[in-house]
Amino acid sequence: MKTRGAFELVIGSLVLDGFEPSGRQGCAQAFTDEFERLVRQQGFPEAAPHDGSAWRLPALHVAAGASDPPSRVGQALARSLFEALHRAASEP
Repeated sequence: MKTRGAFELVIGSLVLDGFEPSGRQGCAQAFTDEFERLVRQQGFPEAAPHDGSAWRLPALHVAAGASDPPSRVGQALARSLFEALHRAASEP
């Protein structure tokens, strides 16, 4: 049986202008839930550094609109980050 390692995700800055405080919380929870779901279903990139070093990613494009509910924005953020991590892991 293959054991899964742990990882820590640190987001240096995330600005959620336009949401009420409760909307920010809903966005953050949707982000966490969706990111965890993606990792469980698809795994973390095999090429990810296992030495505790950090990855620096460019700004993400998020497929969500200003009128979308906070939960939709959180899910879109998680998907964008997940895809960016997989792209970064496949680059030389």
